[in-house]
Amino acid sequence: MHLFFLVYWLVDVQHRRLVDTLIAAQQDDRIVISCPSAAALQIVQTNFAIHLQRVLEMLGLPTIIRYRVMPALPMARGATAM
Repeated sequence: MHLFFLVYWLVDVQHRRLVDTLIAAQQDDRIVISCPSAAALQIVQTNFAIHLQRVLEMLGLPTIIRYRVMPALPMARGATAM
């Protein structure tokens, strides 16, 4: 999705790395933005929401946004700590 490519250039430089960690998916009439942590979710909702809304409108995508924290991935069996 081109959503984050456009958002990347709209946010301030200090938040661009965070943009690379986001995942977007379209579910029916909404866009679901998955964030890697609760702290990232707070930053996205506070600083990116207006940019995400504008980009969705430009792309003709649903403008209802749901935010969530990505579920933790299970540890692989036999994984060793470094």
